[in-house]
Amino acid sequence: MKKILKILGVLFGVFILGIIALLILVPSPEESVDDNQNTDLQEEQAEDFINRKFKVGEVVNYRGLEMTVTKAEFTEPNQYIAPDRGKVLTIHVDTKNNTDKRHYVEDIQFKVYDESGTATSYYHAYDENSLEAYMDAGKRGEGKIFFDVPVSDKYELIWTPTTFDNPDSITIEIEIEM
Repeated sequence: MKKILKILGVLFGVFILGIIALLILVPSPEESVDDNQNTDLQEEQAEDFINRKFKVGEVVNYRGLEMTVTKAEFTEPNQYIAPDRGKVLTIHVDTKNNTDKRHYVEDIQFKVYDESGTATSYYHAYDENSLEAYMDAGKRGEGKIFFDVPVSDKYELIWTPTTFDNPDSITIEIEIEM
């Protein structure tokens, strides 16, 4: 009988230790809520990033791909081909690939809108090539993008990186001193 009581005592002790271990290892519902709140916070921060309007000179870091509009200016058009809308807006862009994969950045990922929200067109009359860069991991690229725009002192540049699944659009506000 003492043996049976001893065995039952050991089994009861093991049972109690098992319950304690479960209570320690299984997260409480409050911890799960915190995890969900953290995920919501990350999604909210990502949405804030996408909705943010960047300025010339600010570095945009999108999933490890950096892009900076270093300068925006009106430039003289080609002597033989006048811009249809009045001016040539030249946007200088620096890029850096901080990912471990090769990425391609080119001018068609960028669109310019005038103050009324109307899309402008590219200006392809220069002998100089537009931005086009295959960037290996850790490498940089730079180039210019040329747009045929109406005369204004404000534009919006929209960058839609197509190198990623489900790309987002990022807005850079362009102000030109007149």
